[in-house]
Amino acid sequence: MNRIIISGDMLRGTQNSNIRLFHSLLSPAIQAACPETPIDPCQAFDRDVFYHFFDLEFSEKNWVKIFYAEDIPQKAINYLRERFAGSLVIMIEAPLVFLKIFDILGIPCIDFTIHPIRYMDDLLLGFKTNNQEIYQRLLKYQINDFHFSFYAGLLKGTFQRRASDKDDILPNSALFLGQTPVDRSLLNDKKAVVSVFDYQSELEQFGKEHSVVYFKPHPLVAPDDAATEYMKSLNFVKIIAPGARNTYELFVCDQIKTVAALSSGSLYEAKCFGKKVKYFFKQPFHFAEEYDYFHSPQSLSINDIYVSIYRDYFSPHFWADVLAVFFPTADNAFKLPVEQLQNKLRYALNSRWGHKDVQSVFIDEVVLGLNASPKKQFKQKLKKGLRKILPKAAFDAWHVLRYGSDKQVTTR
Repeated sequence: MNRIIISGDMLRGTQNSNIRLFHSLLSPAIQAACPETPIDPCQAFDRDVFYHFFDLEFSEKNWVKIFYAEDIPQKAINYLRERFAGSLVIMIEAPLVFLKIFDILGIPCIDFTIHPIRYMDDLLLGFKTNNQEIYQRLLKYQINDFHFSFYAGLLKGTFQRRASDKDDILPNSALFLGQTPVDRSLLNDKKAVVSVFDYQSELEQFGKEHSVVYFKPHPLVAPDDAATEYMKSLNFVKIIAPGARNTYELFVCDQIKTVAALSSGSLYEAKCFGKKVKYFFKQPFHFAEEYDYFHSPQSLSINDIYVSIYRDYFSPHFWADVLAVFFPTADNAFKLPVEQLQNKLRYALNSRWGHKDVQSVFIDEVVLGLNASPKKQFKQKLKKGLRKILPKAAFDAWHVLRYGSDKQVTTR
């Protein structure tokens, strides 16, 4: 091995910014851990050329086909060999066709994804690899799942203490979470993307089992999205308007008994709040905390089961340990005090979603949503507007006046 390459799903065309971002985020720690090893992005990859090896033109539909490709042309294998041979590859959400080719070529790869639990002080990453020794080293950093229940309990108690007695959520109801129309978690083994239209009879039965099914559209889909329009047509479904209710607020609502979706990672979170969950399609990814990883680490499939790691990925000591399998590493690599880091990865990815409302709950003692009074809603909108136009110093001064100098100042 003579270099480390940080890359990702270069076949889709929508991940280039994330590849650059993670290269910038992880390179300092990796370089400090392996000072003698160059770290490169994969810049000489031509997406259209790679598609042509499969007699395809680039499109979202063909991305689905190539993602699960089984008959891989030799030209495609040779193309990746020319670009990745002699390297250890670190990938953000690698397409399966890449992982298959790396296995064929014997190229070691570490593939990572954003972990579905996103209500903690920062995001977790899930890591898997095609190298057994690297996997065993990753397992040393597997987070204890008590963190999940602790933060869920903290959030649940906070929302419940501020909840209104006039909540209009019906008892024995269900929450169905919408998703974007095209996502890797929705790909089936027939090289097609599933949708709610594939589960119409199951949805009818689901409706009979609950007093009402609340549908929360994904925040990135258009208001006239086909799935949303279909859900509106069902007489047992009520639509939750975008921004009307925080997802975590709904997770702590006792009236909601079941949380469902096609394959949304939010169901993984809902279980931590004591909800019964239903995957209409399937749980797309699995993580080490679901298994007896401590006593039987050898039983985990290193190509399929992600190791859940919290913040250590920012620290040189983590990468020095993991990469020592292939590279000379720094003696006494610096151990970053990662417990002091909060929301660094979340803000870098701008992946706040419902968490921005969670912060509001903790800081301002306001529950956003339908149960908020018009006065509170107006104050919150005013505050958001002021955040955009006032300098941070003014907001810090206001925070000190309101909460006292011993409180942590707010951030923009």
